[in-house]
Amino acid sequence: MIEYRNPTYNADGTIDVEINHPDYGWIPFTASPDDTEPHGRQIFEDLKAEAAEYVEPEPPEPQPEPVPQTISRFQARAALHQAGYLAQMQTAIESADPIVKMAWEDATEFRRNSPTVLAFAETLGLTDEQLDEMFRTAAQIEA
Repeated sequence: MIEYRNPTYNADGTIDVEINHPDYGWIPFTASPDDTEPHGRQIFEDLKAEAAEYVEPEPPEPQPEPVPQTISRFQARAALHQAGYLAQMQTAIESADPIVKMAWEDATEFRRNSPTVLAFAETLGLTDEQLDEMFRTAAQIEA
């Protein structure tokens, strides 16, 4: 008699099981009613009544779209406008540090993790998740 453990039906209707092989110890084996070898068909017959039912695995949770690390000046301003933040941003820039003003007026692109962009996000009260979404949205905007 073959020693076995953990018989479980798989998605194909065959049975995955571990068998205690005399030379190799516990090894995985798939028993099938259509096995070309008689011992494979016999193992399937012996286990079919006690094998655990197949359980469909949970689908993986959808992963969010990657966050673009750089967007153009136009994309940044267009996304801020679409989100209703552009006027608030322009007002905040008027009283900002001169370097921040220059960045707002002259930068050709904005990097997601730059100190200036993080300061802009803080000024607008955006969370990291909201800033990520703003970058995703901006990257989709084409001139």
